[in-house]
This record gives sequence, C-alpha cells and structure tokens, in this order.
Amino acid sequence: MYKIIPKSFLLGGSISSHKVNNSIVAHNKYWKKDLDTFSWIGLDSLKINIDWSELFPDEKKINKQKEKYYLNYLKYLKKLKIKVILTLSDHDLPEWAIKKYNGFNSQEVIDSFLIYAKYVIKKFSAYYDYLIIFNNPMFYVTNCDFNYHLHSLSKQNFKKYLMTACNIGYLNTQIIQFFKKNYKNKKIGNSFNFYPAISQTKSDKQTSHLYDLIYNLGLADLMICGKINSHLLKIIKQNQLLPQINNSNWLLIKNTKLDFVGINYYHPSRIKSISKKNQLNILSFDWYKSNNSIINTHTSTEIYPNGLKIIAKWIKKYWKNIPWLITENGLGIKNEKIFKCQQGIIQDSYRISYFKEHLNVLIDLIKNKSKCFGYLYSPILDSYEHLTGFKITYGFIEIKKDHMRNIKKSGYYWKKILTKERKIKYPFKKLMN
Repeated sequence: MYKIIPKSFLLGGSISSHKVNNSIVAHNKYWKKDLDTFSWIGLDSLKINIDWSELFPDEKKINKQKEKYYLNYLKYLKKLKIKVILTLSDHDLPEWAIKKYNGFNSQEVIDSFLIYAKYVIKKFSAYYDYLIIFNNPMFYVTNCDFNYHLHSLSKQNFKKYLMTACNIGYLNTQIIQFFKKNYKNKKIGNSFNFYPAISQTKSDKQTSHLYDLIYNLGLADLMICGKINSHLLKIIKQNQLLPQINNSNWLLIKNTKLDFVGINYYHPSRIKSISKKNQLNILSFDWYKSNNSIINTHTSTEIYPNGLKIIAKWIKKYWKNIPWLITENGLGIKNEKIFKCQQGIIQDSYRISYFKEHLNVLIDLIKNKSKCFGYLYSPILDSYEHLTGFKITYGFIEIKKDHMRNIKKSGYYWKKILTKERKIKYPFKKLMN
C-alpha cells in the first residue's frame, strides 16, 4: 500500500551554520560540493541561516567577506533550483550583544537586530523564497532568563520570561511590517520548537496544559497573531506579572500577522504533577514514561509521530489554520559506524522508518484540511551537536575524519522518493529502540 505525497509539497532539509561551519564538518569550506550532493539527492528546498555574529562582528561594521560568501552560496542554490527558506536568527547572538548588553532585554540589541534584519532582507531579497525571522525564539527566553530544564518556574523568573518574550514580540512585528511593505510577493514566518505535553490523570492534564501555555503556546501566540492566550493572561494578571510595555508597542504587536509557521518537532513531553515546594512556584512538574512509549535509547527521547496531530490541532484552534511546514525533524543515533555494510554505507533503515512515519501523519493531516506544505529533515548533513559533541549524528550524509562525505542508505532512499515516486509504502518496519 502507498500514500501519495502532493506535488506541491516541499521535500527538503535543514542545516544550521553554528553546527556545520566548524573544523569537523567544515561546510563553509566544502559548501559547493555539499549543495551539489543535496541537489543530486533531489532536495527541492533548504532551510539555512545567516549568522548575525559573523555578518556584523561588532555593532555596526559589516564583514564584506562574509557577505560575499552568503551571496555566492545563495546564488548557487538558485542555480540548482533549490528553494531557500532563509533564517535571520538561529540560536546565535553576537558576543558584544551578550557581554556589553543584556541580549534581547536591551533596547540597544533590539535596535541593532532590526538594522541587521532589514539589511539582510534587502541585500539577499533576490535569492530566498521564504523568510524566517527566528528559529526557536524560546531559546533566547529560556537560556537568558531561566533554566528550561528546571521543573519549577518561579514568579521572578516568569516575570523575566514575559519581559523578554514581549521584547522579541515587538521586534518580530517591526520586521514583519517592514517586510510586508517592501516584499509583498514573498512569505514571512517564524519557526518554533514544540514539545506537546501528554498526561494521564485529570490533575496531570491541568499541569500539562499550563506547561503547553508557558513553554509551547505562549510565545508562539504572541509572534504568530499578536496576542496572549486568555488562560495564560489570567494567570499573569492574578500574579501581577504583566510587563510594563508602552501602549503603542502593544498596539503594534496586536497587528502581527505571519504568512506561515515553521514547526521543529522531535519528541513530546510526558508531564505529571508534583506538589509545589513553595508559594512562589507557578508551575511544578516531573516527567514520566509510558509503558507503550517507543524510546530512542541513543538520545533517551521518545519517538512519537502522532505529536504532529496535537500541533496541527493547535494550529487550527489558536492560529486560524495558518499554512505551516516541518522545518526540523530528525533521528539521532550514537556511533552509526557499526551499521556500515561491506561497501562502507551506513544502513540506517531506522532513519527511513522514522521520517516515513512522520510523513505518513502529515499526509493524513493534509487530507483533513490541514495546510501543511512541506517537510524538511534536519539536519540533512551530519553536524556538530553542542550537547553531545559529534557522538550522536542525525543526517542522511556521513562526515568522515578526512572531511569526505558518504551518503547513507537513508539518503539514497530520500532520492528515490524525491526524484521518482513521491510516495511512501506502508506499513513500516518497526522503529529502532
């Protein structure tokens, strides 16, 4: 049995500059060969980012050499007829923005980013098809103001979270308005990391809903449609945590309207309630594992393609069924060399099953009127993951010690789907534990 992938549906990949432009991967040195390989596999789209800290190494001066690199890179992608999803910010802040100021809690950084964004939008306008302002903007909130992995959120940290979120929301709207005024034939969006909460008991569901409001939906609401969820707003007002923001800024944020949303999805969050340690805690929770969970033991994360159904419901319920695409989704495996065949090709059938199952869910969602228009596997090229070094790899393309590239079995299968069939066969082989 087969499921057909719509012809207009984007099938591509994602890479991030801070994960591939290093001594291990050296994509900034071998980029042309890498892009040729992407083209040979059949990618019709690629999400890449401009690195703010490289293009503007200080507050004002532009690195002309780096600008030329980006221009050549984007021109070559256009030559290869690969659609570009260009990202302005992907987990990067210039050193001066951190040390001299206070990240996005500083007006100087907000003003500087706006100058940078307008420059990139204008300079490279002929070479991208979609523009993403922030990839995972929650990163700036959680890493600057509180530890994302703490299981309790205090009022003090929550107040900082709200202030940073509103600053980013205001900056986001300014960029959207500039873009829509000058580039009406292009589309602008943001991409968010979503880890939808799953719970079992009634009390757990209340906690998981609050978890979703704070970690998944709160900032997304603000940056997609310029509002704060009514339930979350009630909590904010009850605790007297509403940030002091100029009324004109609020009015501007309320006019926010994106053209599309990017979804970065890897795994869900299974949430259970715990008793609050003190009255300052707004949210206290712990994790649990279901007996039926499929766990990737290499990363200790759950494989749960149906999490996409939860996200699709959010998109219909909260964001008027806005067009969306998967901008990141991938499977990490430790020491993949042990899966090589005699010909030296990594036999990653587990990765094939992984993206087939996720694509299967997306195809069903599209049949049910969901406006999903693409799937980008991430990262398409093995990259340097900050938390694990190079111990866990995700890509369709292996990076060897001598910088040689070696296409994995999943890469050859991806080529078959993209260049010949545009259909996936099911049922699938069991995903690897």
